[in-house]
Amino acid sequence: MSEPAPQSAEQLVQQARELMQQQQPDEAWKTLEASLLSEIATAGDLGAIEAVRISALGKKGRVSELMQTLGSMPGDQRKAFGAAVNALKSSVGDALEARKTVLEGAALSTRLASERADISLPVEDGR
Repeated sequence: MSEPAPQSAEQLVQQARELMQQQQPDEAWKTLEASLLSEIATAGDLGAIEAVRISALGKKGRVSELMQTLGSMPGDQRKAFGAAVNALKSSVGDALEARKTVLEGAALSTRLASERADISLPVEDGR
């Protein structure tokens, strides 16, 4: 079986909004969260993880766009929607931090492996 083509960020946000309007918030969050966590897991270096962070949590990021819709919602839906968005934001933030730690450790290991001190050289006297 072939996997469906990946959706763009705008399509995922729009799909999440539509599902929220249809009273299916669990589906909206699962879809968006799965997409974001997949992007985080496939980020191969610190630059890529920063790009994912900005696209997800930045000022014009996908999660931030959902937060902006809070003002236009009725009061009874606003509380549940806000809690769900905050949970999503926390989950994505935790995953970003964990992946960043792994990538920093890998970068340090690579750097240490390539930088070796030659202990056979004589010590220079600083006098």
